[in-house]
Amino acid sequence: MGRVLQASCTCGYESESLLLGGGMMDFRDRCNVPYYCDYCEIVSTANIIKKPGAKTDDDLISSEDSDNITHDIKCKKCGRKVQYYGQVRQNDFESETDYIFGWNFGNNKIYLLKD
Repeated sequence: MGRVLQASCTCGYESESLLLGGGMMDFRDRCNVPYYCDYCEIVSTANIIKKPGAKTDDDLISSEDSDNITHDIKCKKCGRKVQYYGQVRQNDFESETDYIFGWNFGNNKIYLLKD
């Protein structure tokens, strides 16, 4: 299922524990991915399955509409637009070993995070 990671930088910054993906009860509704906010200077996570502008986690992108999964993500703390780490792409590769986390959305889409 999901994974717990901690981001760290050569400057000494370490994030809190980051819960990526989802769990047994919400794996179809959640794919938490890490992002960095320049303004707040924090690394946190956001659910990329949630529709843009959604106020609750109940407003989700369906697997049939997974082409729109890479919408704008906003910082939980300040509300500014942020860029998340990793990529969403077609699940059409054999095996790549430089990824530390993957999450399958169905509809032949996958989220991948490099180390």
